[in-house]
Amino acid sequence: MPLHALTQAPERILTYGPAGSGKTTGWLNIAKFAHLTGSDSRFHVIDTDFAVSRMLSGYPDTQNITLYPAMDWPDYTSALATIRRSAKPGDWVIVDFISNAWYAVQEHFTEQVFHKDMSEYFLTVRKEMEKKTKNLAAFDGWVDWQVINSLYKKWANDLLYRGKYHLYCTAKADTLSSDRAPTEDAQTRTLFARYQIKPIGQKDLPFQFHTLLLTNRNREGAYTLTAVKDRERTELSGTPITNFTTDYLVKVGGWTLA
Repeated sequence: MPLHALTQAPERILTYGPAGSGKTTGWLNIAKFAHLTGSDSRFHVIDTDFAVSRMLSGYPDTQNITLYPAMDWPDYTSALATIRRSAKPGDWVIVDFISNAWYAVQEHFTEQVFHKDMSEYFLTVRKEMEKKTKNLAAFDGWVDWQVINSLYKKWANDLLYRGKYHLYCTAKADTLSSDRAPTEDAQTRTLFARYQIKPIGQKDLPFQFHTLLLTNRNREGAYTLTAVKDRERTELSGTPITNFTTDYLVKVGGWTLA
């Protein structure tokens, strides 16, 4: 029997954590077991840091993966358009890292509107601030950010809500800001206050997934999972994970594995 879910609702998983904590390893493990059990599921991977192709050398049993390298915002939009045309129910769509999509859309906006890359733009802003002039400001909250968020949300909504495939995204992590000078909204601080670590990306990102997993490694070097949220499932708390497919999808998510 191939690896498959017992529920009709597709997975919506976001993993985040420090480098080397098993975020990419998790979905690669699913792809490996899907292949070994004869599943016809395909894995459509938007690779934003060009690390996946190197990691694939350690997973020879993953001929079910198609890579879409993405650096600039048009890469993200064209990759997703292609994936949405080809992905079928039961396939997996991976964005590794979705944090980089938020950087890419800002870079794209800066290039299109100000005709500079983002580093040049903010350097110019900083120089003007140094001269105490007011003829140039950073992104305007009522104009620029509305456009940037609209561009990003159109892409994110297509990714998250307009396909029946399973979705697994990874995100980089950052510490929560100080209580004395908070930079997050109240909803975000409430969700992550217990963990003090948040995913990097657009502010709505952690609220758009059914499953939000904090990855880490314990003192013995084993990968661990903590469920910041996991709708209708047992919440893990620093639980050692040796195999994401059997230890999470099967034991917690109720999938079956031949």
